This record gives sequence, structure tokens and C-alpha cells, in this order.
Amino acid sequence: MKGITKIALAIALVAILVLSIVVASVAWFTSNPEVNANNVTLDAARTLIVVFDSTINGTNYRYNGEKGNAAAGDVNAPYVYEAGYFNAAIHPSANDKRGRVKMEFGTVLIEYHPGSISNVLLTDLFTVTANCYREDGAGDYVQVDNLFVPYDAGSHGGLTRYSLTNYEISNDGYLMDGAEEARFADGSYAFTFTYTFLPSASYEAWEDGDYENIAGYERSGSGDYVGVTAYVPYEAKYHYGLTRYAYSEGAYVESETGTFVKTISEYLPYSSVQKYAQSGGGYVSSESGTYQKIAGVDEYVLFPRYNKINGFPYSHERYMDATYTFTVVCSVEEV
Repeated sequence: MKGITKIALAIALVAILVLSIVVASVAWFTSNPEVNANNVTLDAARTLIVVFDSTINGTNYRYNGEKGNAAAGDVNAPYVYEAGYFNAAIHPSANDKRGRVKMEFGTVLIEYHPGSISNVLLTDLFTVTANCYREDGAGDYVQVDNLFVPYDAGSHGGLTRYSLTNYEISNDGYLMDGAEEARFADGSYAFTFTYTFLPSASYEAWEDGDYENIAGYERSGSGDYVGVTAYVPYEAKYHYGLTRYAYSEGAYVESETGTFVKTISEYLPYSSVQKYAQSGGGYVSSESGTYQKIAGVDEYVLFPRYNKINGFPYSHERYMDATYTFTVVCSVEEV
């Protein structure tokens, strides 16, 4: 197994804060020739193309195949990495107005030797939170030499200080402060993202110490599970960029403003899935078939097969050089 993989992101070398269950330090970068392309203002949006890339030199990205099915401090505890950033200048038009921040994530392209897997939902790989830093002069952290370090009154006097808050990202993409949608007053902010290498559906089980019921699904042509395709409600949290559909007269039709997307909605044992084969221009039930019928419509699609993994689905050493590419879009609205 190669011991080190590395990460490249979109714009320039920026500050980091260590937020890790098992990792002592991380670094995050961007690589876009457009200066300040990550700056966001009211009624504007910016996009980062994020690439976890094993061929980029000079980083400290150290994912070593941790399975994510053990307690913090264990060699197989989930790997955690903070990467990517947006600067947001939020200046509402009136004192009673606030800004709300929306984060939209595209699907992931996994490239490895000798293959690739496209349209993997981000939440099938990572659990994502947003980290907010505010330049308000009263925070707990201060920026020093491109690192966020604990504030020390004796040596950091006069330096800009930052508050740190972890925000959940709701299904419609807005940042949530606890159970409430976050509202940001006038000021300058920075938002970064923390990726825990564990599918979102299993993260709660990990927090509860239920390590046996942590599961991820690795694409495999002979796997024992089938990824079931369905039309599901569009969720900005991780459906950005997928073709959208509207439901009309018993069918789903492409629509830029549609409220549905076609994607894998669940994973079921291969033996329990109704299978179909092509025959005479149609489809017939067949135990050796490779098609599935999408529920609610007369539409058949090839089904992908998967192995069920206890932990991060691509933790095997054959994926240590894998590259993960996806999009993050940030926008700010006045409310």
C-alpha cells in the first residue's frame, strides 16, 4: 500500500485549522488562475472544483486506508480532513436583515488504476460539515502564518481573531446552526469544509459506538448488492449538477427547475431484487437479467452491483491512488 495520498483544490494556498479525530495536521490548497474566485457576496455564487489527487506534490494529505469502523484514537478511526474555502462578504441592506449561506455539492468522480466510477453521491463517501470563521476581533482562534492556532494573549496581541463554529448542511443546502437555519449579520466570513471519510448514513452509528452497523458500498461487477435507481426529490446538499426532472402525466421529463433527480436511492441484496433481461424489444423477468425497473414508471435501467463494506467503501489498498473530484457551490442570500 502506498502510504501517502495528496490533495489539490481550486484557488491558492490558504490557512487551515486542525479538526481531526485521528490526524494531527492537514493542509488545503486551491488551483485556479482566477485570483479571488472564491469570494462570495450577496446574490452571487462561486464554484470550487475539488480534487483529492494522489499525484500532487507538497501536501500533508495522509489517508492510509482507515476503515472508519473504530473509536477515535484507533488506527481505523474515521479519517477527517478539512479542505476548500470560500470568503463571504455579507453586508445586508438594512439592520434587520441577515444573510443565509447555501452550500451545494455535486456528485463525485472516482478515478483509480485501472478504472473510474462516476456520479457517486458525496454522502455515500463522506460526512460533511461547514466551518465558519468570522473576523470579529473576539474569537477563540487567530490566523498566524497560514495556520489557525489557539489565541495567546501574550504573543498574538493585535492579530485578527476568529470564532469557530461547526454547521450542519441541510438537505436544501443551507447552513444550520443546531436546529435553526443560520443567519449571518454584517461582516466578513470564511467557510471551509470538513470531510469525514464515512458515509453519512453510518456517521450516527459511529457516534453511538455501533461500529458493527457502519456500512459503505464499493462498486463491484460481482458484488452481492444492487444499487437501486429511483426518482427522488432533489436535494441541493448533494444532488447539484445531476439532471433534474419534473413529474408530468405519469412520467418524469427533464426540466431545469424540476424537483426530482434519478439516482441510486438504496442498496439491496442481489438475491432480493427483481431482475429483467431484454427480449423482443421489451423486458422480461429473468434471474440472470441485468436490468431493473424503476418504481412507478415503465422504465428499465442497468443496475450496478456493489460489495458491502464495514466502513469507508474505498478503503482497500487498490484505491490508495484514487482521485476524487466533485463540485462545491456557495451562494449568499439576504433574508
